[in-house]
Amino acid sequence: VREYRGVPQVNITEFSTVRRLEREITAPATAPRMGVGEAVDSGGLFDVALVGNVIEVRDGSGLIERCPECGRVVQNGQCRAHGDVEGEDDLRVKAILDDGTGTVTVVLDTDLTAEVYGGGVEDAKAAARDAMDKEVVADEIRDRIVGREYRVRGSLSVDEYGANLDADEFAESADDPADRASELLAGVAR
Repeated sequence: VREYRGVPQVNITEFSTVRRLEREITAPATAPRMGVGEAVDSGGLFDVALVGNVIEVRDGSGLIERCPECGRVVQNGQCRAHGDVEGEDDLRVKAILDDGTGTVTVVLDTDLTAEVYGGGVEDAKAAARDAMDKEVVADEIRDRIVGREYRVRGSLSVDEYGANLDADEFAESADDPADRASELLAGVAR
């Protein structure tokens, strides 16, 4: 097991030996909840839950195109690795989450983005076609999530470009602000 940006990775090749364990291993049902600053300072985490406000949806969100070869985002018909390509439509959100202790870029995949947007790739393409502008999809997502508090679960990586969390779960927070304030005050009183 190796670590890449704080996230454990296992590489298995044709030369690897894999054996079944004799005992059962149960993965935890919940991820540890941390503050954004603490999580970022850790250098990266495999499975973590963060709660904060979405303060921005970044460029490169909404209806995007991906390279059919490598899956990278295509800009102006160009893939950074494969040059001129015919991109495949996809959905993605890159949102800035802030909890007052730090910020992290949360990346939502196609399925989570479709949930937030309220429709899939075909719906997004139809909206963009009707408006003659792909940006309407990102604008709709911004209207729905910016300024709201979310609970996010996923893997956090930290590198020279900042902190990114690839989300497995993204849901509006059900936390009670009064309860959180009481917890904070109790922590200060100690």
